[in-house]
Order: sequence, then C-alpha cells, then structure tokens
Amino acid sequence: MSLPKVRGKQDLRINLRMNLFELDPNNPIPLYSLDNILRQGCKEHSLKLDQHLGFDIQGTEQKVQANKASADYQHKETWTHISPQVFQTSYVELRFIMEQLLEINPHIRTLADLGAAYFRIQFVNSIVFNDRFDLTGVELCKERILEAQRVYKKYFGTELKNLIQGDLCGDNFVIPRAEVYFIYDFGTHSDVETVLAKLLVQNSANNSFLLVGRGARVRDILQKQFSDFVNPLSQNNNFGIWSYNSSA
Repeated sequence: MSLPKVRGKQDLRINLRMNLFELDPNNPIPLYSLDNILRQGCKEHSLKLDQHLGFDIQGTEQKVQANKASADYQHKETWTHISPQVFQTSYVELRFIMEQLLEINPHIRTLADLGAAYFRIQFVNSIVFNDRFDLTGVELCKERILEAQRVYKKYFGTELKNLIQGDLCGDNFVIPRAEVYFIYDFGTHSDVETVLAKLLVQNSANNSFLLVGRGARVRDILQKQFSDFVNPLSQNNNFGIWSYNSSA
C-alpha cells in the first residue's frame, strides 16, 4: 500500500538551512511530510516546545539517574545515558504519524503509548487534535510521569491521569487495550520480543489493531520474527505502521 496522503501536507522544497522550526505559538506543532525534513530540525523544534511548555527535562533525568539503583529500575533500561531528544519521538513526527493513522482509519479512537517517557503524544493530542484520541501511556520511570503531570496541569489546567507507571515486560503487567499501539526501541531485543508477544496473546480473541513501530530494533524484529503482523501499511526511515487481525 502506498503512503497515505497527509491532510494539509506542506511542500518543503525550500532551503532547509532556513530556520524552519522557530516556535510559532499559533501553530506550535506544524504538519510537515517527514520525507522532506531533517530529523535534527525536529529535535530542535521539540527542545523549544519543551521549554515553552515548561518542562525541566534535565532536572528530571538527573533524578532518574540518582534512583537507578532502586528496585523498580534494577536490570531495566532507563535511557539516562543518552539525550532525551534521542530517546523521545519529536512532536512533529508524532503529529505526522497521528495524521497518517486517521488516513488509514478515520474512526480510530484509542491509542496506547508503550514506553511513553514524558508522554509527548498526549500533548500533541491536546494541542493539535483537541483531545480527539483516548490515550493511555505506560512509563517505567515515575520521575518522568510526575514531571509530565506537573507540566500538563500547569499548561492545560487539568490533571493528567492517563499516564501510568508500569514495567511492560513484567509478568503481572497487563498492557492496556487499544486500537493502536506505539512501541519503540525501549529496551533490549528480548524486551521488545516480550512485549510484541504479549500483544498477540492479549489480542488473540477476535481483535485487530494497528502497531506503530519506531526504531531500527523493533522494525527489524517485526519483519523477521512476527509474521502475524501484515506488511507495513506505511513506513519511512524512522517508523512503520503494521496491522494485526486475529481472525486473519
């Protein structure tokens, strides 16, 4: 299947050296085709929007690092050794992906973000889509959850209750039901395999869903080890969207 058209897709056949990502308060998360923009530009834009929203990312990551020895984080990947702009998906990319999902199925409502970090996708949902999607985020590190809740309450004036703490690979953790799952290179090869297998088991009874895979590891595992997922409905260098139907 060819890449779905993006509603309002902008033509960026211009000089990419221009400062495309100055933060516009009237359009804080612009819609661009990811095929035509630089990833570094997306990261720089996200950094500016984080600052605009009032995130203290550096301070929060220091807290995560200080608590790495706690029982909750032992033998777990917290990503404190790399920049948060690396392990988080940019706001611009998230909007592009969400627009594509609506092109595939305009009736999509429920999304689950597995490894949500600071839950950027909820901020995109509120800013761009007027909370059209019913989102649930799962994050291992409670420090990131508290910071996302603080910023969301300060910026929007309402509580952020749909970001929960959980170990996706834990034997007793049940992944929230959703029509769309977002999954990243959140952990080891084995961790990603475990979560994908969980999704298949939990959705084995007459259920179908879409899976957004972002990162080289998760996409490689999907393509080589999980034939239950149909070939990507769309993909580029950063992500792909797969479908699963238990009755197929």
